[in-house]
Amino acid sequence: MQSSAIIRLVILTILVSCTMASALSMIPASAQSPCEWTEYGNNPVFGQWPPGGAKAYYPKVIYDANQFSGHGDNAAVSVNVIQCGGVGGGSLPPAYAACPITLAADMQGQITTVRATKDGVLCTTCVAKDASGKYTLQLDEGTKVTSADNTVPLILRFRETSARPPTPENTIIVGPVYEVNAYSSIPPTTPSPVTISPPARLILTYEPDELPKNTSEVFIANYDTEEGWMALASGPGAVAEVGRAQCLLNHLSLFAVLAKVTEPEPAKFEVSNLTISPSQAQINQEVTISLNVANTGRKSGDYNLELKVDGTAMSTKQVTVAPGTSQTVNLTVTEDTAGKHQVEVAGLGGEFEIVKTAKTSQINWWLIGSITGAILLIIIGLIAWRRQPRGY
Repeated sequence: MQSSAIIRLVILTILVSCTMASALSMIPASAQSPCEWTEYGNNPVFGQWPPGGAKAYYPKVIYDANQFSGHGDNAAVSVNVIQCGGVGGGSLPPAYAACPITLAADMQGQITTVRATKDGVLCTTCVAKDASGKYTLQLDEGTKVTSADNTVPLILRFRETSARPPTPENTIIVGPVYEVNAYSSIPPTTPSPVTISPPARLILTYEPDELPKNTSEVFIANYDTEEGWMALASGPGAVAEVGRAQCLLNHLSLFAVLAKVTEPEPAKFEVSNLTISPSQAQINQEVTISLNVANTGRKSGDYNLELKVDGTAMSTKQVTVAPGTSQTVNLTVTEDTAGKHQVEVAGLGGEFEIVKTAKTSQINWWLIGSITGAILLIIIGLIAWRRQPRGY
C-alpha cells in the first residue's frame, strides 16, 4: 500500500462490488479508529458513510509517519469500521453521527485529530503539540472552525518558515517565524482563510538567552501584509513565563515571538586630559592641543570640538565615538604674536607661550676687511724684518 510521507496520508482502496455489507468483509478486523470515506473520482465528502451499491471508495486515514518503522512510502494500516448495519440499512453510533467530520491538526508533522459537526463545531477539546512539545495549539470544545466559503477545513498545519518580515522600530523577532494554514482538501494544496470562534490558544517557546538585555516586553504577533506585525492578546488567565509566550488567534497567518526593547540611552560625552605641546614655541611654530573624548552612553554619536585661543574661535573638529569607547583628539594652532596665549576646548583650559628669537646683527664687511688687511700687513712686515741681515 502506498502513502505520501509528505502529507502523511494513507489511502486504502476498497472495491464495493455489490453492497456495503460485502465491502465490510474486505476490511481488516484489527480496528483502530473510524475511517472517513470519499467516492472514487469525485471530491472528498468526509463524514458521509458510503451507501450500498457497486462503487469504489477510498477510506482515508491520517497518521503520523514517525509511528512507522519504515522509512519509505510503504506502510501498513488497519481500519476499524464501527457498525454499518446490514444490507438493508443501518447507521453509525449517535456520537459519530453527530460529529461526522474529522479535523486534523498537523504540528510540525505531529498529527492530532478531533471530531466536529458538519458546521465545523468541535465535539471535544483538541490539544495539538509537536513531537518535542515546544508548540501547542488548543481549540476548546464548542469552537467553530470554518473556511471563507463556509466549508469545514480538514487540516490545520503549523510549520516553521524562512520568511522574516520587517519588524517595527525597537522590536526584534525571537526564534523562527511560524506559518499556520488551513486546507479544505487532501492532499493539502491551496490554503483557505478560516475563522476560529472563540479564538484558539497558541503557545510558543523561545530561548531566553536570545533576548536583548534591554528587552521590555515579549509577546506573540501575527503578520499582515498591509498592517505589518500586530501584537496578539494573551487572553484571560494567561500566566507570563520566561521562555514561553502565548496568544489567542481567530485566523491563520504568519506568527512569531517578538521582543520589544527600550530605546538605548543616547550618546553622552566626557572630555578630559587637555595637554599642550610644546608649551613654549617660537613665532608661527605649530602648537598641538590634545584631549580625550569618551562616550559613556549606549549609542554612537558625534561630538564637535571648538578650539579657542585668547577667546577667539580658531578651528572646529567633529569626532564620532562608539558607545563605551574614547578617542584622543588633536587640534593645532600657530601664533605670530609673542607672549602667553590662553587655550579653551570643551570647557577645559591651558596656555602656551610664544617667544622671540634673537635678531641676527648686521655684518660690517668693511671693518672685517680692514682688520684682516691690517693683520696681513703686520704678518708681511714681520716676515720681511726677520729676513733682513743682522750685524754683530
